[in-house]
Amino acid sequence: MVNHSDAVSLDQVIDGTGSLTQAGTGTTTLTADNTYTGATSITNGTLALNGSGAIASSSGVHNNGTFDVSNTTSSTSSIQALDGAGSTVLGDKTLVLTNANSTFGNNYS
Repeated sequence: MVNHSDAVSLDQVIDGTGSLTQAGTGTTTLTADNTYTGATSITNGTLALNGSGAIASSSGVHNNGTFDVSNTTSSTSSIQALDGAGSTVLGDKTLVLTNANSTFGNNYS
């Protein structure tokens, strides 16, 4: 769990079966190609992907804050699923949902 009110950048790879929660009012920026397989939850604040930052292996994003992929170096970012009442910042990027009709949360068609 990341719970802070300022900006923090996590440059190391997060791996394993665990999950990641952005809980504070600040911004957490992920810059590595992370391989953890648990859920990503944004309960407050901003979770941003920057450069080669990725969370494609995560089971999905529960977004009730802000999810920002606008500063990735790839024109297309992918996540498995997305739900929640939060905002998603794309900029000029595309976000692909690779398992959008799963039982994760909202279903899209």
